[in-house]
Order: sequence, then C-alpha cells, then structure tokens
Amino acid sequence: MQSEELKWTCQDGVHIYGRRWLPGQQSIKAAVGIVHGLGEHSGAYDHVAEWFTERGYAVFGFDQRGHGRTEGSRGDCPDYRIRG
Repeated sequence: MQSEELKWTCQDGVHIYGRRWLPGQQSIKAAVGIVHGLGEHSGAYDHVAEWFTERGYAVFGFDQRGHGRTEGSRGDCPDYRIRG
C-alpha cells in the first residue's frame, strides 16, 4: 500500500488536509471515499484503507473542518454546504 498526504485551500481560504492510499502493484479497480464522523480524522481509517487497497481499490479521505489536521474550531462545522 502506498499512502500520500494531500493539502488544498478552499475558496474561503481554509486549508484542508487529506490522504490517499493506493494499491501496491495492482491496477486500480475503483476509488473509495472515506468521510469520518464527529470528533474523528481520516487517519483513524488507515486499517480500512489497508483492507481496500489489498483488494485493488484506491482510497481517498480528508479531515473535515475543525477535525484532525484541517483548520477550524475543533469539532465545529458551521454549515454542511460544500465550499470547494
């Protein structure tokens, strides 16, 4: 399994942290998105990513605003609209 950290900036200037996990030498069958729950972060799902990558899936996840390594008030998401 290969893993890589991702970072990007939203239109409102908030920096988002993400991860992607890729299967080793296998071709990619499909992609799986992981969205963590309240008070969690994407790194808590390494074991899930490992299960999927062993079966040929690419996995992507990110820390929601105020969670993990993404900026924002801890545990707070002022609204749930996508802000690209």
